[in-house]
Amino acid sequence: MAINKIVKIFNSDDDNTYKTDSSFIIYTVKEYSKHNWYWYNHTNMYHITNDEITFFVKRIFYSPDKKALVAWVGEKMYNAPTLEKYNDDTAANRMCYTGDTVYHFTVLAGYKDTNTNLWKLYPWGNRQVPCCNTINVGVKELEQYYFKDIKKDYFEVVGQEGKSKGIVRNQLYKYAINDKEFWSSPLWYRDVVGANSKYPFEVKYYRLLTDTCLKCAEEMKLPQINYPESLMVH
Repeated sequence: MAINKIVKIFNSDDDNTYKTDSSFIIYTVKEYSKHNWYWYNHTNMYHITNDEITFFVKRIFYSPDKKALVAWVGEKMYNAPTLEKYNDDTAANRMCYTGDTVYHFTVLAGYKDTNTNLWKLYPWGNRQVPCCNTINVGVKELEQYYFKDIKKDYFEVVGQEGKSKGIVRNQLYKYAINDKEFWSSPLWYRDVVGANSKYPFEVKYYRLLTDTCLKCAEEMKLPQINYPESLMVH
């Protein structure tokens, strides 16, 4: 069975907090995978078992009040062949065109649920990094986007008041995730017009830009997870 490791690179001065949160994130992502939610269950497509996949947390970025976070989550696995043969080219029948071991990186955004005091975690961001042959390759791509390029990228929001109320529009991120201002940016504004007081990363807006959106958002339903007692103390 693969050992799920915690990589100690993070934006927190509290070692125990980081370790606890990393364990919680890893458990959550593994459960998402089992439920085939966002992290699809690789065993459905490839000659690999879930126990052969090593999940790890590479970095965690916390808001100043430690009630919100962004996490870079990695998966290390054998570059397994597909269950069915699709091509005479052997490489085309594997997960990736890289070597025998591959790394996938996914970015999460989350916040502390005031009712349970547990993290609610969602896939987030316009850049995920699959099929890397080393960890460093994946991290460099994440750093390039989330430390630099994201400032000029956009996400969808709904106007909350005035003439823009109910209008879906593109919102410039403006700040990188390692900027202090990022944590007070519109990404962390709750939408009470298009959604029921949800953050933008909790919902999907199935409307064209400039269309009126009054409670039109579809909430991303997280799988029901029963956490062990050891992860319930936050």
